[in-house]
Parts: sequence; structure tokens; C-alpha cells
Amino acid sequence: MRITIGHYYTPRGRDLQSRRISSRSAQISRPSIQKYRTISGRPVRSGVGIEPDVMFSEKEKSEFHKALIRDGAFFKFAGYWVRENHSSPDTRKLYDSFSKWLNQEGFLYLTEAEKSLNRASASLSEVWDPGIADAIQLAQEGIREQKNLDLQRGQEELSEAVLAEVQSRLLDRDVYIQVRLQADQVANEALQIVIDKSRYHSILTL
Repeated sequence: MRITIGHYYTPRGRDLQSRRISSRSAQISRPSIQKYRTISGRPVRSGVGIEPDVMFSEKEKSEFHKALIRDGAFFKFAGYWVRENHSSPDTRKLYDSFSKWLNQEGFLYLTEAEKSLNRASASLSEVWDPGIADAIQLAQEGIREQKNLDLQRGQEELSEAVLAEVQSRLLDRDVYIQVRLQADQVANEALQIVIDKSRYHSILTL
């Protein structure tokens, strides 16, 4: 990947390069931040890169979801499911299959609370007594219950991730892209802005 060190300007003289760009191997002239106005009077800035007119914030993935990604669980399950099935997946049944598969595979996911509890258990090993053992066991049970709740609450999020991975194996590339775009929240929000002419023009004239 190359770092762009040139400066790109709009017809009104606004520099599109961001001041945040840096490189150890090249001397980059950092543009100063200046304010401009478009022909319609909309305020814009130079020296900050290309700023979006509308900001979308995607939902943060749960820690469990991130752990599944790190382990490659979605990828592995999709391969398993496609080998065992030859029809279009039903979302609800697919998630049930994924949950069972995780249990069969013995997927291990440690929360931050579990990591802290394990460290505490190790540090208290020399002064062990029944009271400490009971307290740790009670904490472990509470953590397990919370993990089960997290799994249930994140069902919609995880179902979508599982479905996307399975679809990538079953659908042609163009069809897959079309299907995933239809399910993409940001893409749908952007499409609604384009369709809504009054909102679209109001954004450009802010």
C-alpha cells in the first residue's frame, strides 16, 4: 500500500489531504485547516480529508462475537454446514445448528471477568480455604449465567454473521453482494437519503 503524498484540490481550492497522514519514509507537507464554503454556501474544511455529510455508527460487536471471529468459528461452521446441507438455510434453524456446533467443538470463550477471577484464584492458591472456594464457585456460576444471557441477547447479531458466512459459500459472487447489501444497515440508510430528495438536498445545503 502506498501513502499518497500529493495534494488534491477541489475547483474552489480546498485541499482534500488530511493532516493526520504521516510517513516515516517520506516528508509530507501537512496542509493547514481552513474553512471554505461551497457554491451553495455549505461550510466545509480543508486539511481534514474527505468528511462524510452524514455519520453512521454501526453497532459495536459483543465480546463474544469478537471471540468467535478471532477463533474463525463462523468460517469453520459454514464449511461444516455446507457439507451437511444442500438447501437454502433457515435463519432460526441455522442459529440453533451453530449453537449446537459450538458446544460440540468445545468453543472456549473467557470474559474479562473470568480472566480476573482466574488471576485471583491463582494468587489465592497459597491461602486456600473453603470460604474462598465457595466464593469463587459462586462467581463462576454467575459468570456462566451471564454468558448464557449474552448469547441469547446477541442472537440476532450472531445469526446475521452466521447467515452471511454460509451465504458466501452458497451464492454466486454477484448475487451474494446484492443480498448482503440489502441487509447492510449503512447501505440502506444511505439509499434512503438518496431516495428522499428533500433530505438529500437539505444535506447539501447545510
